[in-house]
Amino acid sequence: MRMKTAYYRILALFLYTFVEFMAPVHAQNVRSNPLLMPLGEYELVYTEEKFDKIEFPLSEVELTTITGNKEYVAYELKNKPSTSSGNNYRKQKIMNQFSEVVRRYSGEEIYKNEDAAGYYIKSRGAEIWCLVETYKEGEGYSISIMTKKKLQEAETAEDMLALIEKKGSLDLYIGFASGSAELTDDSYLNIREVARFLKKAPSLKISIEGHTDNVGTPENNKRLSQARAAAVKEALVNVGVPADRMTTKGWGQERPIASNTTKDGRLKNRRVSIVKRN
Repeated sequence: MRMKTAYYRILALFLYTFVEFMAPVHAQNVRSNPLLMPLGEYELVYTEEKFDKIEFPLSEVELTTITGNKEYVAYELKNKPSTSSGNNYRKQKIMNQFSEVVRRYSGEEIYKNEDAAGYYIKSRGAEIWCLVETYKEGEGYSISIMTKKKLQEAETAEDMLALIEKKGSLDLYIGFASGSAELTDDSYLNIREVARFLKKAPSLKISIEGHTDNVGTPENNKRLSQARAAAVKEALVNVGVPADRMTTKGWGQERPIASNTTKDGRLKNRRVSIVKRN
């Protein structure tokens, strides 16, 4: 059995043991989200909602970190069989129903094995990542929904160029490992589009400016923001943008665009600005 399948079976056994000892909760605690609705013969045993991150499978051997608002539910059969059935009927039924719901939202299947499946949906200005996992031959299953709200005004090279010509700057929400200047895998989508719009405007010169929230000291935040700006510049150079068209600056927490008293506000403040230079 391949590595990823083994990983999910271990995870599934953990979840099964975990929910066995949870006090039952009521279905009204789950928001009216059709992606979280149970099959008729199952009951809700655990639910939570918080800002979090998960390791989302892209293939048998590849994971990507997804950060956003997480909704998690776990369900179990109302009447458990006394012995193992030895077949995959219940697991297949769970997978088929969830897949059908995702299709209604024009979602895309990203990954699937016999115990788990991952899906991606783009809807109403948000990215939604869905992970359904079965355990104990379908006696129970869990659903994780990660929602990433759209923060950027522009996501394509064409829109980025139009925005910077209109406003003189644009804010990007580029992924970095927590507390570091290491770019995450999903950050390269933005890097690619910035490189494309710079190639469309070969005379344009820019300043890449890093910003943080107010968590930590002002000194450390300024160093971090400068390092992140430099990391973006290096990534752009690596895909063919001449280094002499770009300068970098780190502002730290000095230029917030939202309140740092909320998670959403801090998320908006952790950004990289692309500023048109005269």
